[in-house]
Amino acid sequence: MHAIKGAQKPTFYTDLPFKKTVAREFFELFANYGFTFTDAQKFVLTRYLARKDDGTPQFISCALCKPRQNGKTYEAVFLMLWCALVESKSVFYTAQNTPVASETFKKTIDIVLGEGVLVDFNTYVKSVCRQRGNNEIEFTNGASIKFKTRTKNAARGDSVAVIIVDEAQELTDAQQEALLPVASAAKEPPQIIYTGTPWYPECTGTVFKSFHHKVHDGKNIGTYWIEWGAKTPLPEGLSDEDALKAIAECNPMLGYTLHAEAVLNEYRTMDAEGFARERLGWWSADDGGYEHVVTSELWNACKTDNPPQEDGKQAFGVKFSADGTYAALSVALKVKNRKTYVELVKVASVDHGTGWLVRALANHVGDTCMYLADGQGRSDVLAQRLREQGAPKAYCGISTTKTIISACSAFYDLVASEEIEHFAQPELTLSVTESAKRYIGKNGGFSFGDSPRATSIAAESAALAIYALMNTKRDPNKQQKVVSF
Repeated sequence: MHAIKGAQKPTFYTDLPFKKTVAREFFELFANYGFTFTDAQKFVLTRYLARKDDGTPQFISCALCKPRQNGKTYEAVFLMLWCALVESKSVFYTAQNTPVASETFKKTIDIVLGEGVLVDFNTYVKSVCRQRGNNEIEFTNGASIKFKTRTKNAARGDSVAVIIVDEAQELTDAQQEALLPVASAAKEPPQIIYTGTPWYPECTGTVFKSFHHKVHDGKNIGTYWIEWGAKTPLPEGLSDEDALKAIAECNPMLGYTLHAEAVLNEYRTMDAEGFARERLGWWSADDGGYEHVVTSELWNACKTDNPPQEDGKQAFGVKFSADGTYAALSVALKVKNRKTYVELVKVASVDHGTGWLVRALANHVGDTCMYLADGQGRSDVLAQRLREQGAPKAYCGISTTKTIISACSAFYDLVASEEIEHFAQPELTLSVTESAKRYIGKNGGFSFGDSPRATSIAAESAALAIYALMNTKRDPNKQQKVVSF
């Protein structure tokens, strides 16, 4: 079990083309001094070291996101040494916290002022400035590496060719504004390397989160993004072996410098979301780095200004919030020669009971095929109350995990193919287009989830209504219309 090794290929990266890299010369140089690199580190460094025909960087902006203790600093130290010693470029390394910047400085000094075979590097060192939060190594070729703690003014006045932004998840817009003029003042096209971990709820950083959000939405931001990260937290109750296999996908240094027992102990003792963020590189919806199920463009393409007034076949969808305090009710209608129509009927509190929902659904037993409800506990109670009022069993639908996955998948497919229509209700539109994509299970299933901008229950009720309409076998033998309450 403990022979499991970390995945050497990223879980996600922007596969931008390049023809030339100086990576082979890089690896050969440092191999002479006993330094080795895993295939994952070679993947990253090869792209950092991609060059145009004139020797300038192919990618002037690169971003690396992977869990802590997976070699980001090791890669950065040797990249800085190559740029300064071989390419005679001045480098600016910046971290959010002084201990991190100081530790990176120490690791670099241990090489250039090392003993044994490393003594070769000594002759290239002109001077060393040791000042907490502001260290510097000057080399005899005129290049330098500066190590500074970030502030909104930390880099002003410097002019460098390469910038390494460590702890990039903490980078604010103000700090970014101080860095970019430094790079643009360089003699050649500068290169900026961002390395970090997923943004977390208490973090004030904005730049790295924005990068992640945009690249996962398929936008070209001019940055080569490389990521090791999980789509969801690990489910409970996994065996150690299954947990390690999942952890290995997101931790390339597992089995090299990262020990299995250490990460298993984290898995056993940390809460699921904290472990996912820290060890699996997971970006939760609350972190703002989320995917959408339906984009605004797709949803807007389905808008109609003329909701159907004709009779047709209809079904309801009901979604309870996770805490059971709110419910959303939507209706789906299929009229002959028209697309499937969906409308949000109501979102309201059920804190004091489901009376309004029971009355609404009971009033339409005779003209509606069925309803489909999702919400642990609440759905069962709703069905029981309606059955007590004479509603037939086939009218009362209760979803399962498999059902909600199928409903959301069908909803997306209908929207993407423009086989659905709606009249742009603001509350439904916000829920559909701004809710997060929440992955379920291990086979790519998904549903809507809450995000910082929207709650998902309206969108999920609409998906359930459509799915109920598509799959119901009940015919109330009565013409049906879109209803309002």
